[in-house]
Amino acid sequence: MEEQENEKKISQLRHRLTFQKKTETQDEEGNWNATYVDLFTVWGAVEGLALSEIAKL
Repeated sequence: MEEQENEKKISQLRHRLTFQKKTETQDEEGNWNATYVDLFTVWGAVEGLALSEIAKL
């Protein structure tokens, strides 16, 4: 089977990626503070993009 451009082999998915949601909580004094709540964690690959690739986005 031919590998497509965006597909990765299992061995390339060596980073744990945790997706989070930003939430605002209020303390006892009425101040708002940003906190982050984990939504889910997956295995993934982290790669840099060339400037020419970013321009295509």
